[in-house]
Amino acid sequence: MENGSDFGNQNNQLIIPRGRPGLPAISIDLTKIIEIENRIPEMARASVITAAELIMEFNFGLLHLSRAISLVELELYDAEQSLEETEAEALLDRVEKVLSFKNVKSSADTRSAALALDQEVRSARSRVSGLKVTVDYLKSRMKAVEYAYHGTKKILEINNRLTSEKNYAG
Repeated sequence: MENGSDFGNQNNQLIIPRGRPGLPAISIDLTKIIEIENRIPEMARASVITAAELIMEFNFGLLHLSRAISLVELELYDAEQSLEETEAEALLDRVEKVLSFKNVKSSADTRSAALALDQEVRSARSRVSGLKVTVDYLKSRMKAVEYAYHGTKKILEINNRLTSEKNYAG
């Protein structure tokens, strides 16, 4: 997992790296989300009796995913700050030494190239990328639950309308 998130299904845990290097990874339990996602097909059979519970479950899933996304976005913010600091440190402390060692004239392009090869900068960039992918991953799962939530509400509305519009005149 070094800098990216571990999407493994081992115990339904999503392991994400911290925004700052050296801190222990964070584990997000996706068990309840997986249970809620497994209920999405039930919306096809939703009735007036079952729709309310499904809506409540999907809403709970949205709240749970929203919390998880906020947590990862906070770590992403820290990672982006750490990346800026690491790049500044590399530019001030290491890049000129690398360029002089390689006997290359310093310019914006060569400093950028040396920065791209710096191991600490690469690691920080990888951490940022991994956290961005994790946010996108969680947002896609949230979108699926959101569609199920709205779809179930729509089914309930249609059922209510059909029930109230029945013609009992015979």
